[in-house]
Amino acid sequence: MTDGSRLIAQRYRLDAPVGVGGMGEVYRATDLELRRTVALKRSQAGDSAQIRREARIGAGLHHPHVVTVFDAVTDGADRWLVMEYLPSRNLNEILRSDGPLPAVTAARVIGQIADAVAAMHAKGMVHRDIKPGNVLVADDGTAKLTDLGIARWAEVTHTSDTEAGGTPGYLAPEVADGGDADARADVFALGATLFAATTGRSPWGGAEQGPYVQVHRARNYQLEPLPDNELNRPLRALLARDPADRPTAAHTHLGLATMADGAAPPVVPLGSGPATATSSRKPNTTRRTQFAAAAAVVLLLVVAGVVFLRPSDAVTGKPSAASLPPQPGAILDPHTMDPCAVLNRDSLSGYGSVALNRDYYNFDKCGLQVDVRGGGIVAATAEFLPWDDSYAAPKPGQVVGPDHPDTQNGHCRRTFTLPAPNVVVLDLSEPGKDSSSLPLCAMADRLATPAVAVLSRGPLPRLTEPYPPQSLAWVRACSLTSAQELTTVIGSAPPGQPGLGDWTCEWGEDGAKQVYLEFNRDWPLDDPDEGIGADGDPIALSDRPGWTDVDHDDNGCEVEFSHREFATGDRVPGAPTQREDTIKITLYDPDAADPATLCAGATSLANVAIGKLPR
Repeated sequence: MTDGSRLIAQRYRLDAPVGVGGMGEVYRATDLELRRTVALKRSQAGDSAQIRREARIGAGLHHPHVVTVFDAVTDGADRWLVMEYLPSRNLNEILRSDGPLPAVTAARVIGQIADAVAAMHAKGMVHRDIKPGNVLVADDGTAKLTDLGIARWAEVTHTSDTEAGGTPGYLAPEVADGGDADARADVFALGATLFAATTGRSPWGGAEQGPYVQVHRARNYQLEPLPDNELNRPLRALLARDPADRPTAAHTHLGLATMADGAAPPVVPLGSGPATATSSRKPNTTRRTQFAAAAAVVLLLVVAGVVFLRPSDAVTGKPSAASLPPQPGAILDPHTMDPCAVLNRDSLSGYGSVALNRDYYNFDKCGLQVDVRGGGIVAATAEFLPWDDSYAAPKPGQVVGPDHPDTQNGHCRRTFTLPAPNVVVLDLSEPGKDSSSLPLCAMADRLATPAVAVLSRGPLPRLTEPYPPQSLAWVRACSLTSAQELTTVIGSAPPGQPGLGDWTCEWGEDGAKQVYLEFNRDWPLDDPDEGIGADGDPIALSDRPGWTDVDHDDNGCEVEFSHREFATGDRVPGAPTQREDTIKITLYDPDAADPATLCAGATSLANVAIGKLPR
């Protein structure tokens, strides 16, 4: 049986090859169960580890400009990746057959890819191989990033292993010189791909020079001349030699989208033969001027060193990049954002007395407590989360929403999608109750109106006072374990998947053992009414007390312990003025006959985390 008629995993029929590259063979295929067209990728030389890695990275990333990963299957000795099928040509093919793209068309295509890369970076991932061959362009102008085969979570980006950190023509100079391929190297590769899109060659010269010449030129920063068009200024920023002088991927998306917004979507033909990407309207020179101004602001901010510095520590994140140009709802640096800014107490004062609950929940969340006239208490929270495809799709420069999800388990929610992309979830409930007779959704609508006004004015307001140096706000949740301990507890050591601000982290896959670590600010854990001590079991950890609580519903065991005590300025009726930064580690196993048996593993992970905390 030839590959063209082969059945993979008794489900996928190979229909036709669509590409062969250094990372594998790709086929158009038919999913016989769901009756849809998909793309199947088989790694070269039976490298199943590469396919597994790409599947894990893809499973943690859902974005309209990233080729979606559906599944990974095994057929005989081969492992196959099942992906979204996009009728398209890659940018390399377009450049070979059609020639360089007009500047506005190039800006539109690479702006979409920058949006995808920004989403990867927000999740702590780096792509490491952005290039024209990994950019797919459909006939309606939609661009998608593909090939996550050498992508990594950010804490595992060293290039000293056997895999190159990219393709020679698109390498950042620091990577060509043996440095790490981090998010800033991805930004350089975005610029190099934009350069190729508008000139037809890499910034280190054409492929005919050979990879060794290109790497030598990259190491010595011998750039080709930049094009003399409206992309000159942004390319200068993106291709800066010093990584600190480059804008972020989010900056890049904003600037290119602003420039491209002045022209109608391009038509990029899929057939062979000469064709030019066209627009039905002339480029808007005002938009070009706006982009140039935005790029200049980016350069001035970065060169001036306007950065948010975090306390130095082995488990502390690196300094953030310069703040973004004003855009609706921009979070900028999560460690300086004020999540309480979207909660307007006056909007709910007609229902009763309203108190701010700032020093509660995780650092991406703020709350109000409403003592309702006539009886009852309502908890209203605003939580900032990374976007996924369960929310409304993001739109450049816009706040989308509020959406009105169905009321579930006594909670009424209103959600907003921000351009970054992130989401804000307003959640109202009556604590401890699965249903409520109180007007939760009417209150949610009251709260949503001023929230929209705050989000639409520009970036989210900053904290008036920074978190103290000893706060968990500055600690990376994904750094609080070890590969050895993870392997002991769950049988493997997958990269951690961080949440916003790296204040949560998850290891493992659905349907198997998983570890979830989260930070909180809480009442004292030994509080007899509200702390975990009220219904958990006390245990002795390495240097402090802790508590365990068995979750029979989700088949898990959680261990929680305190990092530090602090006094809060919140004045919430019935709540103590003493609070704690806490860490909760939960071990899940769907196959465990008794979830209580998971507590030993969760306790071991807690002791490792304690040893990695700053003192």
